Amino acid sequence: MKLRSPLLALLIAFSALSVAGTALAYPTDAKKEASPAPLAAAYPVTIDGEVTGIDFKTGIMTLKAGPKRYDVIVLSSTQIQACKTARATACHSGFMSISDIVKDAKVHVTASRRGDEYRAQVITLVR
Repeated sequence: MKLRSPLLALLIAFSALSVAGTALAYPTDAKKEASPAPLAAAYPVTIDGEVTGIDFKTGIMTLKAGPKRYDVIVLSSTQIQACKTARATACHSGFMSISDIVKDAKVHVTASRRGDEYRAQVITLVR
């Protein structure tokens, strides 16, 4: 019975220290830090235009659609396909990459927009 009493006292002491340590590490009356402003939601957009430039190092494709110019980020997850029309009919099945996009190509881009940034989800090369 003597062995249990010191062991029990030791367990009680450790549990009291762990509770006190937790209270010191996470004080409840501390000032709360201001949380960063939430990012605006991404909105889907479609752009029909012509490629005026492409930077393979940065992955940015510049498009001209009417009077507007768009800088579109081409991600590694962006699906690139070649079709006879912009509405994805008679598409070329096979793997295509950013290197298949050339200047003056007609494209239909489905992208997500957050602020002034456009991220391509699907790029359809219209042939």
